[in-house]
Amino acid sequence: MPNPHPLVVHFPIALFLVAVACELIAYFTRSRLLSVGSLVASVAAALGAFAAVVTGLFAKQIVPRGTQAEIVAGSHETMGYVMLACAIAFVSMKLWQYYRNDDRVLTPLIAVGLVGVVVTVITAHEGGQLVYTHGVGVEQTPPEDVLKNYPYGSAPWKESALDDSKSSDSASDSNQSAREEISVDSLEMRSE
Repeated sequence: MPNPHPLVVHFPIALFLVAVACELIAYFTRSRLLSVGSLVASVAAALGAFAAVVTGLFAKQIVPRGTQAEIVAGSHETMGYVMLACAIAFVSMKLWQYYRNDDRVLTPLIAVGLVGVVVTVITAHEGGQLVYTHGVGVEQTPPEDVLKNYPYGSAPWKESALDDSKSSDSASDSNQSAREEISVDSLEMRSE
């Protein structure tokens, strides 16, 4: 089963940033519409953060043990919990402010939101490090020189294509054989 964590994480990141931005603008402009927008976005962000934490627990299983990636993943997990806590606190305070019409909560609400934004950015950065620096959850592609030896950019990776001990002559021979097989197959298909 594919890892759903990368599909889920972008929603709470974007929605939480939108919720805090709407709340900040609503605070200074006294816009009721933006305040409601902040409420809706923050509820969706908290639900998305919960989904990101749950899917992240499953994604953690593919992190190689005893590596730098494992250290980054541990910090990423902790920051994910903190981000979820900030999102829940933000939603709770926003609901209190909205339904009780209590503006005394606005300053702490914005403070929690700004802390949550910082935590969200750090968490997202660590998630990016896991993927782009450590290659967690990413299929590695063969080296460019191996790719050039096969027609149409495809190669039987599980076979001897990645064996570095082969000389370039044998790679050229297998390349020629592959082309001949494709030509023969396409001719047979046309004749049928």
